[in-house]
Amino acid sequence: MSFTTFRTWVPLEVVTAAMLNEQIRDNGNVLKTYIDDDGSHRTLLQGFAFSAGQGNAGGGGDTQLTSYDVTIPASYLSQPGDTLIVEGTFAQSATSEAKTIKLKVGGGTLRTIFTATTGGTTVVITFRVVVTRRTSTTGVMAGFVGYAAHNGAPTWQLVNATTGTVAWANSQTLAIFASGATAASLFLTDYYVRSGRGLNGVTV
Repeated sequence: MSFTTFRTWVPLEVVTAAMLNEQIRDNGNVLKTYIDDDGSHRTLLQGFAFSAGQGNAGGGGDTQLTSYDVTIPASYLSQPGDTLIVEGTFAQSATSEAKTIKLKVGGGTLRTIFTATTGGTTVVITFRVVVTRRTSTTGVMAGFVGYAAHNGAPTWQLVNATTGTVAWANSQTLAIFASGATAASLFLTDYYVRSGRGLNGVTV
């Protein structure tokens, strides 16, 4: 279903049920998809659910997991305080070695959100990072990462870093990276990015 341009009514026009259904019911259903029943606005920008996921290359260098690239449209974060909520789950191989996860927005700075030496195929790594626009060219990443064996007590790491210089007026790619000495020692499975957007953001 797509939105139909609102009709310009004329005096003495005979209004039919089909016209009202198109203008009120159908257009209302289209507009409703972007707003929760509580009136909040949480839009899924892109979501992924891979059974196998994508892993890092070997050698310890950063591998961009391009299957999970997310395009941020130009001026999508149009107000100071607009956010992207980035969440996902990594699995890992049994190798105990240094592993890192990093995020980057467009031409900004590559930032580490997780680093640890872990091993065991039952260990999962979950994260939630909020990318917030500050000014027209700056932003910040804040959140947390937890890792543990299934149903085990997690170890937490906090995320607090700037995005570097990002021209929010232009289209950007939100990219995620993984690294480990062994190929596929760390691999991303489920991942999604949603937005929290406002109308009256202010930089103070």
